[in-house]
Amino acid sequence: MRPTTALLLALVLGLGTASSTNRARAYCRMTTSTTAPSLAQPCVTDGLPLEWRRRCFEYSVDVGGSPDMDRPTLEGIITASFDAWLNVRCGGVAPGFEVRETPDASVCREAEYRGSGGNVNTIAFLDDWAAYDYDPAAFAVTTVWHVTATGEILDVDMQLNQTLGPYGVCPAAGCPGADTGTAEMADLQNIVTHEIGHVFGIGHSEMPGAAMYAVSRRGETDKRILRTDDTDAFCAIYPPGSLPSECAFPPIGGLRLDCPASSGGGRCAVSHAERSGSLPAWALLLGTSLLIGRRKRRRTRPSR
Repeated sequence: MRPTTALLLALVLGLGTASSTNRARAYCRMTTSTTAPSLAQPCVTDGLPLEWRRRCFEYSVDVGGSPDMDRPTLEGIITASFDAWLNVRCGGVAPGFEVRETPDASVCREAEYRGSGGNVNTIAFLDDWAAYDYDPAAFAVTTVWHVTATGEILDVDMQLNQTLGPYGVCPAAGCPGADTGTAEMADLQNIVTHEIGHVFGIGHSEMPGAAMYAVSRRGETDKRILRTDDTDAFCAIYPPGSLPSECAFPPIGGLRLDCPASSGGGRCAVSHAERSGSLPAWALLLGTSLLIGRRKRRRTRPSR
């Protein structure tokens, strides 16, 4: 069994729209393909589709949280973002997922999966974004570890770019300036709800207005609410009765909240630098995928 990852990036563009805006297509599923999605082809269809094959899982919010809000507010936003998906009904019936936060916080901000030993589905804010060689204009990176031969999801890690803060809670209609993408604050629930779609194996939609649509204005709140295209994707992957009846929350190998240096991690200290840089106008949530070795990650620059 060879673990592989699929990375979903939030990339910042200048004011404008993607070329696929006027092409209404159905939802897209993430797959085992190593072909990187692009603006011209946001949905890659070759390979096996990704999906969880367990009904219950748990995630851990990094102990450092975000300097933009207190811990209860942050955890409430993440819970609300998960609830948007967990409250989906397929033919009036819930698929049956149970998701919970670990009682103790993670002390590892790495995106990693250990084939032997414990694991943790981490949600972390990174103030040293450049050290990870991610695109400097990315709001977030969600890493989905899966089995290449089957598409089974094993582990998921969500990393958010703290240098593109501040993050907060916008009014329901969006923050001032959201219409033009010039809002001073990014709505965290808007971003996390979209990223959780990737957690469940859903790719980018070309349906304007969908939570999984590829383009988002800074300060908008549209992606807090799932649209028909989003729920169709979720129900297609997880129709009622498709998940096993047994429930086991701990990750494969057991829960481990730290990241040992032997696994290729090591940046476990938590600190936050001052925010810097200009505020982007638009964000394109674009995907890329690559193979991950056991110890050393091989990264590529995302296509634009």
